[in-house]
Amino acid sequence: MKTWLKDNYKNWAVYLAIAMLLRFVSVQTDSDFLSKFLTENLVLLLPALLAVNVTTMSILLTKIHDLKKEYPGISFRESFQAMKYSVWEQIGLILLAVVALILQESNSVTIFSSAEGQNVISVVLIMLAVASLQIVLDIANTLFDFLHTEDEINSA
Repeated sequence: MKTWLKDNYKNWAVYLAIAMLLRFVSVQTDSDFLSKFLTENLVLLLPALLAVNVTTMSILLTKIHDLKKEYPGISFRESFQAMKYSVWEQIGLILLAVVALILQESNSVTIFSSAEGQNVISVVLIMLAVASLQIVLDIANTLFDFLHTEDEINSA
């Protein structure tokens, strides 16, 4: 956990800044589109992004398996760890989104029923969506990098 915090606090600061900016724009333009969209769809969107992530990883794992047959000395331990970590991170985002949505709709937790409390929940939901999109982007970039590296290996 300590390593995760050290490695990711800058990313989460960026996600928070993006979320705050998007919430600010929503409030200033008197638009509830983003909040309503995330409230209604985030719990469906996050598992869909997880499915995209797992599908992309299955392509990578197939290619890695082929490379390990051809070059048995190559280790992909770090790649496997990163893939496992991204799945667990996305599962954590889904759980956090569920908790945030429960708090948003709660009648007994009065701190979140005020306008400021709803703003905080909205920022959290936006931040979770941005973080999940970043994970998918990271996996896609990894796939492209891997395919490029595979082309270099095959042409050598």
